[in-house]
Amino acid sequence: MLLGIASLCHIHYQKIKGLAAGWGYSAIVFVSMIVTILVGLWAGGGEEGTGLGWIYNNMLVPLQGTMFSILAFFVASAAYRAFRARTKEATVLLLAAIIVMAGRVPLGEYIFAPISSVSDWVLNVLNTGARRGIIIGISLGAIATSLKIILGIERAYLGGKD
Repeated sequence: MLLGIASLCHIHYQKIKGLAAGWGYSAIVFVSMIVTILVGLWAGGGEEGTGLGWIYNNMLVPLQGTMFSILAFFVASAAYRAFRARTKEATVLLLAAIIVMAGRVPLGEYIFAPISSVSDWVLNVLNTGARRGIIIGISLGAIATSLKIILGIERAYLGGKD
């Protein structure tokens, strides 16, 4: 935690000192961090009714809700652009995405009750093959890179040329 606080102070102090682009936001982050630390030291822990509890309930929770709302619209617009069903594979991907998204929200269960179990099946059965493939690919890449380093083929990590 001390390393994170020190890094945050250093980076934002440099931006404020040099009046770099976005220095005003850095000033807000810096002041907010100091105020939160002072309130925490003065008012005690983060339980309900304390200063940190008030900061959490009245500032952090609404900010998180706002960020997730913006993220939902971004994901929806990206999905609209990416999932144009022009091929059979894109259509299958689109249907799987609709099933999973509908199964994760209460409105989907209200419209079609079994959608939650179908969504769980897609995530736990169909998605398992993709996860295993990614893990196998990562493992083979790590093994190949390790062997190149051990055998002296790869020297870029030491600052040398390939």
